Amino acid sequence: MNLTKKYKAFTLTETIFGLIITSALIGVIYMIFTTFNKQFIMFQQQQLQSNAYVLFDATFKQDLYDATVVSYQNEQLIIKNYKEEIKIYTTQNDSLIRTFDKQSTPLLTNVVSLRYTKQEKYHTIDMQVKLYDEIINLKYQKKEHPTNVINETFAHETRY
Repeated sequence: MNLTKKYKAFTLTETIFGLIITSALIGVIYMIFTTFNKQFIMFQQQQLQSNAYVLFDATFKQDLYDATVVSYQNEQLIIKNYKEEIKIYTTQNDSLIRTFDKQSTPLLTNVVSLRYTKQEKYHTIDMQVKLYDEIINLKYQKKEHPTNVINETFAHETRY
């Protein structure tokens, strides 16, 4: 009679080879996951920069469109509309901040420069913005409406 029972099992060599194959497979899966995660984070940051730029561009263009008075004083771009609402744009620590109704909102980051010039009947705002590690030149113009000039002249004449 055979008193020893034989168990079916893996040998030590088969177990070690199984662990080696499993650890290599886990390493490859982890590398793929981290690479995908890094690309997703990079894409997300680029998308946030794009969204911030589009929001800024739409807001700034609307403010310029509604503006009746545009001026630049003490490193501040001051925009006044027909409702006598004043919007102030300032650059602070590479960010463009819009102040309206006693609330300051950072609209855009990575602003390299902001320059204002007035030539004849045109107000020109030149900006340089760093977007996607590139510097982009932006140019906005506002033409003075003749009625604004006439009304401003009339207001000065009546004050004296």
